[in-house]
Amino acid sequence: MTHNLRNTVQDIARSFVTASACEDGSVRLVTQCFYPSKEAVCLRITGGVDTFVVSDEGGALDDAETAGLPTAPVVKTIARMARRSGLDAESGVILSPLVQVADLPAAILLVANASKEVAHASLERWKPTETRRSWTTKGLGKQNF
Repeated sequence: MTHNLRNTVQDIARSFVTASACEDGSVRLVTQCFYPSKEAVCLRITGGVDTFVVSDEGGALDDAETAGLPTAPVVKTIARMARRSGLDAESGVILSPLVQVADLPAAILLVANASKEVAHASLERWKPTETRRSWTTKGLGKQNF
């Protein structure tokens, strides 16, 4: 049996991302992007045979709210940063435009990274409440990730 580096790396890469079918026919994708809370960015992909929409399901907003950040300014930040990435935002949910199957990988990467980035930018901009500070100091201490 010969060693095939390409196959080994592909197998490992496949294990990084998990996808599961949802009852409504959409797919939930757990990515390798992480919010400040260290939770993975999860996406929902909806669509049919030819066109799809990728959504963060409000994950960036949820992470910011969990940290105790003010909702209204975070929603505005989400909308602004989504537009900069060529994405849409509705009520704090980041959405790709309708994309063809050939553009689906790019849409997944764009939405996941935009969601992660807006959560990090929001945390840097607004001070977290005591809830967040307690979580970071008591829950994780000074660990480096």
